[in-house]
Amino acid sequence: KELDGRVRGVRKVSLKENELEVLCINSCGLHYSYRGTWYTLMMAVLAEEDGDSSISYEFSGARALADLPFDSVVEDVVFKATATLKPSEIGTTKVPAVFFREASAMILEAFSPIFLGETLVKGKTFLKGKEGERVFSQKLTILDDGTLEKGFMSLPVDAEGYPMRKKAVVEEGVFRGFLHSTYTAIKSGAEPTGNSVREGFRSLPLSGITNLFIKPGEKSLQELLQGDVFLITDLMGLHTVDPVSGDFSLGASGIIYREGRRQKSVRGVVIGGNIRDIWSSVVDVGCDLKFYGNVGSPSLLIENITVGG
Repeated sequence: KELDGRVRGVRKVSLKENELEVLCINSCGLHYSYRGTWYTLMMAVLAEEDGDSSISYEFSGARALADLPFDSVVEDVVFKATATLKPSEIGTTKVPAVFFREASAMILEAFSPIFLGETLVKGKTFLKGKEGERVFSQKLTILDDGTLEKGFMSLPVDAEGYPMRKKAVVEEGVFRGFLHSTYTAIKSGAEPTGNSVREGFRSLPLSGITNLFIKPGEKSLQELLQGDVFLITDLMGLHTVDPVSGDFSLGASGIIYREGRRQKSVRGVVIGGNIRDIWSSVVDVGCDLKFYGNVGSPSLLIENITVGG
């Protein structure tokens, strides 16, 4: 309430601590062990104004309790909860859009399977055969870094004992290669990349992400909002995206800006398209990189996106 008087209360706060110790030994000489802690914070806030109400959620994770960004979580959840109060209608149109960093990170996570060796060997990624080709905007660089300092999924080795390392999955729009386990590397004639993961000792290793994020740029969020743009603060229905084709149709809420000034809030509109087109039309990248667990992104300015009222 100190940040915004329209906040009526905190609906939920959850702080969880998990401690894990791993020891792996097999008959082929593999022997590794490590232990660590993982903390997750979730908060839900209710805001009200003139009879209209809005609830927003915020999530963050860290390996140490002291590294959880409590202040940032509060600021962002209050901003999102109040951003869409007293919404206005909007007709179907194509507009430039800024994906707020959380919305961009959630899209990156939803489409992360397209980068995995697992989907490559199954023929379920449109990036098959595209190594070395420019597939997205030159402004876009996507990294997977298992050595990232204080990274949520930074570990000494992957599930098969290969050292974690930093990889450029997409470098200035050019697709550099898939993230492999031993199995997918052998099947596709590549080298393991330190991306083997497993859910438990009973499960087989699969290829997966470590700390996956979009490299930040130099523009602040306010600089990205200059001109006429739709700031997308919340997305709904991310479980429905199709990583095989890249198609998506999502519920969205946010703020319409005209000439850099806030004009009106919108809620419950639909945005649709294909992730290839979205990431190919990135005009600029913000400097506000933030991680949500092991996936992170800054805010992204997109040339245009289809919005349905």
